[in-house]
Amino acid sequence: MRSFLFLAFLLLAVVAPDPARADELPRIGFLGARLAASGKPGEGASVRRVVDKSEAERIGLTTSDKILTLNGRAIDTGLDVENFFDRQPADARIALEILRDGKRLKLEATVPAWPRENFSGLEYSYDFVRNHKGQRLRTIVTRPAAATGKLPAIFLVGWLSCDSVEYPFGARSGLDQLVAYLVKDSGYAVLRMDKPGVGDSEGVCAEADFKSEITGYEAAFKSLEKYSFIDPERIAVVGLSNGGGFGPLAAAGPQIKGYIAVGSWGRTWYEHMLAIERQSRIANGVEPGKINSDLKMLADFYRLYLIEKQTPKEILSAHPEWKSIWDDGETTQYGRPAAFYQQLHDLNLGQTWAAVKVPVLVLRGEYDWIMPREDGYAIVESVNKSAQLAKYLELPRVSHGLSQFDSLAATTQSGRGEYFKPVEGTVAEFLKTVLK
Repeated sequence: MRSFLFLAFLLLAVVAPDPARADELPRIGFLGARLAASGKPGEGASVRRVVDKSEAERIGLTTSDKILTLNGRAIDTGLDVENFFDRQPADARIALEILRDGKRLKLEATVPAWPRENFSGLEYSYDFVRNHKGQRLRTIVTRPAAATGKLPAIFLVGWLSCDSVEYPFGARSGLDQLVAYLVKDSGYAVLRMDKPGVGDSEGVCAEADFKSEITGYEAAFKSLEKYSFIDPERIAVVGLSNGGGFGPLAAAGPQIKGYIAVGSWGRTWYEHMLAIERQSRIANGVEPGKINSDLKMLADFYRLYLIEKQTPKEILSAHPEWKSIWDDGETTQYGRPAAFYQQLHDLNLGQTWAAVKVPVLVLRGEYDWIMPREDGYAIVESVNKSAQLAKYLELPRVSHGLSQFDSLAATTQSGRGEYFKPVEGTVAEFLKTVLK
């Protein structure tokens, strides 16, 4: 009897699933409607796009409609759209209240799963890692299907916004197209991770601080070890926008052969924010005198916000005269919590980049007013303090999103510009050099 019990226990130990991995991270749902929030209580969000053959099309949504509520909750702000409307799980039953031709209507739907990305010629591994909160974060590892032997790998560190790095419907922005190029055409294995509250990843993006994001990236980087087709000694880090600044914090070690930082930063977040406030006003044609007046107030505002760690709501309650310079949330900015930026300001990226002893390529668009030149060049100055390993390259007439425009002012107007495709060759040449 003891032998039988021992054999049964041994069998269970071999075949029983790991409790931590027993349930695959479920897919997020996708109704098939893209919304633009009004930002005004009770005015809902306009339907800007209805995807062909989607559930939104099946129930009759049109681009003339406004979504007022979902399951009784108002959909008025960008945060409502990003963190509630777009975060319904697959197979969820939802009730919509819409406004059409001045009349309120009710619609019901069952939200299907978000389709998986399926670029041809690739093999996909969908998995997840956990951050320090235990939240499961989606990872996607791709490799060329025809590849043999161990491949060098690209570890992607993404942007600040709550946008996925997965493209089931193709890439749209210039940054997205660069990522798609790396995934489809670089010839390397590529690991991507969606931050908390994005794509399939658990959590709420508007509540996800920097620690919850960076610990996810650290876990994702460590997970590279388990893929037998990846050469653990040949890895390059590609950081985009905000992620380019803290790339060496997300992934470091002797296996890293090089870093690319695209439209990124290497100064304090306080300096960065004052620079973006100035450059955005220049790009929008604001008069110089008004710019200087605003910056005097903003210098104090960001000191209280980033250094004294107050929320915008607390600051504006004490200084109502500053309301004219703030058009974002009471406790959030760009869809992320105040704590996220306060933690970014606590970083010492000068020290971080000065410790990097491998080649670094810093790319910045000439018309990038989101990450001014001084932000990116600070990375070069820190790395090259001890050895000339970093190179700075400016892309002509290119915006932060890697699209080319006729002028700086044109980047603030409607229209996406044209993707600056030559950036692919620049990135490919650097990767070929460091991953040889």
